[in-house]
Amino acid sequence: MTDSSPVRIYPDTNILVSYSLGDSDENFGLAERLFEEVQNNKYKMVVSNFTLMETLHALRTMVTRMKYRELGNSSSQGDLIQVANSKPFEETVYKESMKAFSTIIDKITRDTQHFSFEPDGLTYPNETFAAGLQLLLATKGSFRVYRFRCQKCNSPMKCSSCGVDSEIVFKEANAPDLIHLLISERLGCKVFFTMDKYFGNIPIKDGRVKIEVLAK
Repeated sequence: MTDSSPVRIYPDTNILVSYSLGDSDENFGLAERLFEEVQNNKYKMVVSNFTLMETLHALRTMVTRMKYRELGNSSSQGDLIQVANSKPFEETVYKESMKAFSTIIDKITRDTQHFSFEPDGLTYPNETFAAGLQLLLATKGSFRVYRFRCQKCNSPMKCSSCGVDSEIVFKEANAPDLIHLLISERLGCKVFFTMDKYFGNIPIKDGRVKIEVLAK
């Protein structure tokens, strides 16, 4: 007799962030499709406290950037300091990021058949982090060259001091990424879903959680 229960899966932070932002996020369609598969009983999504913590932080950072980009281009540093220290700016960032975050919380809370939070009282042994170090040692990253870009309009720019317009960056799945992967195993998940292509560089042994990278 075969087990017809939905496969337990673990979503990476980027999936929850894209879903909570809705159509305003370029990857919302990918996240929405995964959530639909969960609701159609293909999967059971398990969300950890660590993922929720990262999601809320990411949303606050993204909303802050969006509000900054909405300001006029003639703002001086003094003007920006005044805005950043104002109560209305703070309240707007916290309110809008919490509204997006609540989308995830409400979804999981209202549909416990298809979604669940990490169980209360669950502990993680030190071996979890030791295993993460071993994975990081075995993971090969890559070097990329990126143009400097304006944080407001995203246009390419040069450093006003040295004239350089690009930098070499080391890219790989980092320590928090690997902790997510190991937490997913601790929660009994079979598949780890992410939008981060660098997870594809992690050497996964037989019997470990399977990594699925969502892409357009």
